[in-house]
Amino acid sequence: MSYTLEFIMRVYDDSTGEYYQISQDPDGLDLVELSSHEKGGEEYTSFVMTLDAADKFQQALAEYIIRERGRLIKEKRERNGDDVQSPG
Repeated sequence: MSYTLEFIMRVYDDSTGEYYQISQDPDGLDLVELSSHEKGGEEYTSFVMTLDAADKFQQALAEYIIRERGRLIKEKRERNGDDVQSPG
């Protein structure tokens, strides 16, 4: 008898039921598969990458989020007339 463990993580949009999924690639090539799905589970799109590439992707995504949040905060302050100073 043989058993296989599959690890899947999902991020759901609570208002629509759509979700993003992170899982092992279906071909067993030790790759990471990222995919997006509609509420019923039908896949919109997917792509695979190596674990090293996924690690760099995660780092880039975290940096992008930090910068984008900073930009949005700055724009909000400017719209509200708050004094915005850049670090010196």
